[in-house]
Amino acid sequence: MISVRPSALSVVRPRDGASPTPPTLAAAPVASSTQVQPAQPAQQTVQSVFSSIWSAVSGFFSSVVNWFKSLFAGSSSGTGSSLSPSDQALASQYGLLATSANVAAFKTEVSQYATNGTLGPGSTNAGAVSQLQAALSQLGYSVSVTGQFDQTTAAAVTNFKASNGLHQSYQAADGSWAINEYATPDVVSAMLSALRQKLGAH
Repeated sequence: MISVRPSALSVVRPRDGASPTPPTLAAAPVASSTQVQPAQPAQQTVQSVFSSIWSAVSGFFSSVVNWFKSLFAGSSSGTGSSLSPSDQALASQYGLLATSANVAAFKTEVSQYATNGTLGPGSTNAGAVSQLQAALSQLGYSVSVTGQFDQTTAAAVTNFKASNGLHQSYQAADGSWAINEYATPDVVSAMLSALRQKLGAH
């Protein structure tokens, strides 16, 4: 049997001096001064309390789920929010597709330029630059042999690569394969191959 503390009970005494009615829970609604309301509304009250609690909890979890959805939507929208600040700045500076894999490919390729004989802006090997310019001139590009990797040489290298299907290992911001002005060993090899074909045709 369930025991109830006396402080939680209330006694309803009739005005005519008759014996008091049985004690009822103070929180239970009373229909009249002499009649106790059936237990069913109390059950409905409990159900409504649980219903309101469940609504609050489900509303909280719904808001959390929506927050995570918006967070991941921002990360996958191409804005580059998953990149570190330095990689984001690098992508903006060089017009790269702002993904971690693409920026990593860019850094890997560029880091090899100093050790694999790549020619480009800032190259100090005047002899190699002169040979590159001579090859470009033979291929029909308006390049003067100066030993200086100038803007005209850079434009010629870029045009040669675009015309021969050569591109970088990373992508530009629009998703296309990037083509820069650096003459890597494979680009020089392609130039020599094209030059041989042209000279052999005469």
